[in-house]
Amino acid sequence: MLKPFAMLAGVGVLGVVAFKVLGVLLLPILGMFLGFLMWALKIAFIVGLIWWGMNMFKRWSSERGSEA
Repeated sequence: MLKPFAMLAGVGVLGVVAFKVLGVLLLPILGMFLGFLMWALKIAFIVGLIWWGMNMFKRWSSERGSEA
């Protein structure tokens, strides 16, 4: 009667241990991925600021050109 419960507990313990070991082994890969993700977001933010600045410059220069 207790054999299924013991097997379930053993599988659960083995799953927790495997999860912890794989988490420790895969943590550097996750950190590297997050680093690349932050790098890509920084580049996208800089490109977006440049694009926004160019559009503002075009808008302001066209408004002043029509007044003169």
